[in-house]
Amino acid sequence: MKIILLGTEKKVSKLVCFLTLVLLALTFTFPAGFAGDNTQKMTYAQNNGITGKSYSAADATKIEKTKLAEKKKKIEKKLVKKKKKSTTTSRADIDRVVMTAFGTNVFSAAQYEMMLKGTGLDGYGSVFKKMEDKYKVNGLFALAVAMHESALGFHPLSGNNYFGMIGMHFASTTENIMYFGQLMTGHLYKGAGKTTISSIGSRYAAAHTWAERVINHMNQRAHMAAS
Repeated sequence: MKIILLGTEKKVSKLVCFLTLVLLALTFTFPAGFAGDNTQKMTYAQNNGITGKSYSAADATKIEKTKLAEKKKKIEKKLVKKKKKSTTTSRADIDRVVMTAFGTNVFSAAQYEMMLKGTGLDGYGSVFKKMEDKYKVNGLFALAVAMHESALGFHPLSGNNYFGMIGMHFASTTENIMYFGQLMTGHLYKGAGKTTISSIGSRYAAAHTWAERVINHMNQRAHMAAS
């Protein structure tokens, strides 16, 4: 009996070793959080080209990082494509901003430059955008007021005054543009509840057609960016 038991023990030991080797050969280490059954694990392995290879947690991490990097590249390519597109703005966007006096809008500094090309304010598009960002006064509105008050920028009042501000002088055109933003957000206009172009016009100018003419300039300049 002892001999039989010893033989049985040896057979059992061999069987355990054999099964252990089989399990080691078939077991894959998957990324943290992967909790699929054997079929899912095998599918994962096959999809990632690791069938029949020695596979570890490091391999899984590497594969996942590679997949994420590929996704990131695809997203970056899309963003680059988007940036390369024309800087034109849709008519719907124009309609949304053209009638407002306050707030930032969809136009970039480059588009403001385009609107001012050939006028007396050519080259100041970035300043209008800077004023808009700082004071949250629609740069298109400010640009249109300057166009109206200075005959397209060619006939400002003395002292770099492009906005028709009687008796005021400015050291530079940039100072004048930035002051307009400050003025609009002060107690005379926004502080007094005058936030629409028509209500601003009632205080800014004597002519009752001022608001209408400013809006016309806004439309004309805005559609230059959409053409």
